[in-house]
Amino acid sequence: MDGDTSTNDACTLSATGASGVDIHDCVDEFQQALNEVTQSLAYQIIKDGEGATKFVEVCVKGGASSEDCLEVAYTVAHSPLVKTALFASDANWGRILAAVGRANISNLKIEDINIYLNEVSIIQAGEPDEHYTEEAGSNEMAKEEIIITIEIGKVMHKRVCGPQIFHMIMLRLTQSTVHERVSIINFLPRCTRLSCQGESIYF
Repeated sequence: MDGDTSTNDACTLSATGASGVDIHDCVDEFQQALNEVTQSLAYQIIKDGEGATKFVEVCVKGGASSEDCLEVAYTVAHSPLVKTALFASDANWGRILAAVGRANISNLKIEDINIYLNEVSIIQAGEPDEHYTEEAGSNEMAKEEIIITIEIGKVMHKRVCGPQIFHMIMLRLTQSTVHERVSIINFLPRCTRLSCQGESIYF
């Protein structure tokens, strides 16, 4: 958390065999339940942080790989300008678009970038959405929970794509700066059976 590692907090998963359940009989059900529990725990860690003012997800879709999506998510989430805009509830879409543009990925085209604040479209094909208004953007930025969805590739169906990364940020207030706690949850179309799909990384 905040660039350090806790000496006390931990999460373990143990299989004692005491239940008598054969995991081979319920692999899919077990995997789904495990994913739901670990995702919930990751969310709670962010929301329960001291002085939390906003819970923000950065969801990147449509990249050529999960690594590209993660790179864009990191770049946006770690941007001081994006974080201060979020804290101030300032719908400065240019800061989000600029952060996407400087992400270290190949073959990123401005015309393939779409950005949403919750369900409000702010950028389409790299340009401000013709239906977007500052009032609509400000209303979304003023909320305590915000999902920033970023599409960086051509998609066959609206808001549907392949690899995606959910990058969650909790912003909190101090006297002069905005600090963050960040958790990464990586959702890939395929995962190793009986592995924890909701991996959490803290900074």
